Amino acid sequence: SIFFCWLRLLHLYSVNRTLGLLVLVLRRMTDDIITFVFIWGVLLMAFASALLGGQFSTASMCHGNEEDEEGLVYHVKCWQIWWIVRVFFQSYGEMFLTEINDPISVVMFMLLLLVLQLVLNNTVFVAVVTATFQTVWDQTEAEWTIEIYNVTEENMRYSRAVPVPLNI
Repeated sequence: SIFFCWLRLLHLYSVNRTLGLLVLVLRRMTDDIITFVFIWGVLLMAFASALLGGQFSTASMCHGNEEDEEGLVYHVKCWQIWWIVRVFFQSYGEMFLTEINDPISVVMFMLLLLVLQLVLNNTVFVAVVTATFQTVWDQTEAEWTIEIYNVTEENMRYSRAVPVPLNI
């Protein structure tokens, strides 16, 4: 319930001229972030499927030394979901260089770093978020006036429906 109290407080801050702009920008960027996470997830699954489909270096991982730290690392690397976990960490820069031991996996790793890390994370995400901020910043006065109207109308509606101590 404390989470919803903070959300309600953010909603009330949208009336303030300075904080209201930032709250509005965060609300608009949420749509951009959801779209970005969907595209990132599709590309993550595509690279994980390509690595799993080729079974790159599975034999060397699962039939190697079984005395890895309490056997946990050994068993996790033999799961088929390991490819999704591995690509997830590689998209953030973890290399797993000991597992890359054939030319095809080197090429896939280079493509993964190029597409997920450089293009998607650094370029596209920053450009989309910057464009959203610039759009909101250009329409600051109109957006702020509309937000004040919406909050006032909502408070008038709830102040009649809820008793006095609960309508805050």
